[in-house]
Amino acid sequence: MATDKRHRPSCLLTLFALALCAASAWAAPPVAQTDLSASGALWQPLIADYAAIDLTLTGPNDLYVCKTFAPGALVAVDLDALDGALDGLYTYELVVRPNVDADVLEAARAAGTTPTNVVSTPTQSGTFRVVGGAILTDRAAEPPAGSAIVDGDRPTEDQVIADDLIVDGSACVGFDCVNGESFGFDTLRLKENNLRLHFLDTSSTASFPSTDWRIIANDSANGGVGYLGFEDASAGRLVFRVEADAPSNALVVEGSGRVGFGTVNPVAELHVVDGDTPTLRLEQNGSSGFAPQTWDVAGNETNFFVRDASNGSALPFRIRSGAPTNAIYVDVDGDVGMGTSSPDASLNVEGNDGDTQVLITELNDTAATRELLSMVNNGRIRMALENTAVAGAGSKWVYDVNNGGNFAIIDTTDGAVEMLLNNNGNMTITGTLTENSDRRSKTNVETVDGAQVLDRVRTLAINTWSYLDGDPDVQHLGPMAQDFYALFGLGGTETGIATIDVAGVALAAIQGLDAKIATQAAEIASLKQENAEIERLKQENAALNARLAAIETMLRARADR
Repeated sequence: MATDKRHRPSCLLTLFALALCAASAWAAPPVAQTDLSASGALWQPLIADYAAIDLTLTGPNDLYVCKTFAPGALVAVDLDALDGALDGLYTYELVVRPNVDADVLEAARAAGTTPTNVVSTPTQSGTFRVVGGAILTDRAAEPPAGSAIVDGDRPTEDQVIADDLIVDGSACVGFDCVNGESFGFDTLRLKENNLRLHFLDTSSTASFPSTDWRIIANDSANGGVGYLGFEDASAGRLVFRVEADAPSNALVVEGSGRVGFGTVNPVAELHVVDGDTPTLRLEQNGSSGFAPQTWDVAGNETNFFVRDASNGSALPFRIRSGAPTNAIYVDVDGDVGMGTSSPDASLNVEGNDGDTQVLITELNDTAATRELLSMVNNGRIRMALENTAVAGAGSKWVYDVNNGGNFAIIDTTDGAVEMLLNNNGNMTITGTLTENSDRRSKTNVETVDGAQVLDRVRTLAINTWSYLDGDPDVQHLGPMAQDFYALFGLGGTETGIATIDVAGVALAAIQGLDAKIATQAAEIASLKQENAEIERLKQENAALNARLAAIETMLRARADR
């Protein structure tokens, strides 16, 4: 069950672990009883009250297993679940999470301390070995060398030297030393099984330290691990261990004090070398009651990153290889610079590649209204836009929300409010409102019958009114949007009217009215012409009547003669 080192998961080993009998000579007194069988390992907790037990297991081929067990659950590992466990040594660790009230933990975390009433539980660890596909269950300890020899069989008695002992040569100590031992460069050799070097401090007065120490070479159990370790013998804790097969230069301390891991030439105070993604793991294991959490800080040829190993190995922070200097810079006052080491604001973004920008993108596939940028202030809010290529008026504009809740666009070079939009929706501009009416931006262009538009305008109700959320003393004059939309079908809504549509209707109506007036004028001119002709005929008729009267008078005169 090997995992890629770059994405290895983590689990916080709990404080209680098993000592795997003799297989774990370095473990503290066991908090769980270990039972081994050929097919698996079982641990029976020896503690009754706990929140959970975390088990981690490592083995050949970079095997890493991490499991959490609830109280009362069977803490076990089955070889069949390890995807074909390979022969070799396996190391386990158990951590028991104590039961701690959540409020206590929250208060401690807020104070930056560990709860005073919680004592971290000890961690129990151990090993077992798989041979031929089965766990080696014979864990008998190897008897000390010479244990079969009784005092009567010893060729010599113990020797007590009441003076300094000087050996001009090499010394071999142990039951397996032989006459004619070949020492090579060894000055002192310990030779037997179960090698131990014990420092027994007999201090017993005042406050002199009296801790006993032991240097241990290898486990004494069948199937155990090979290592060299330093044990606090008074407490029974193995505090330092170097396992067999550790690579060259696994740990190097230079004369300068620099420490190297995987290198003989550390060039910094702490220098870590590995062929694939050197990593520093920070693991909170739950032993103090806080929730287990593991972070990795690592780097490779592609990036430096922080990995949340406890939550799907997410990478919340990454720096790509080749990132420029001052890509992110945090100043002493908390200002953050991106592209600058002298930030003048809480967030100062600078660049000179011609493509400096701030981009906010929401990638959720579900369509929804989302607030992607929020600016909040206890008072007036402004956002400035300055064009340094422009001098004088118009070089710097400000979007402004004042304390009255009004939005304004201000030319800060002269302080003029060029546009004001109040919270009632009323907008005032200091110049001309121009709407797009470019022929090139239009389609579905059709000629309008002005007479028909005029006929509709005649039926359009025109009223005076005030807005509900406005000043009741301020009146307006015009049609209702619903009536306008019903008559003309213009615009995209029946609750608003575009000024360009009102102007268009007015112009079309004027054209229709003009055409009607022209027709009427022609009709009037024709009537006037007819009237003139009638008047002429009347005049001619009057003249004829006059002449006829004259003739009649003349004839009567002649007749009278």
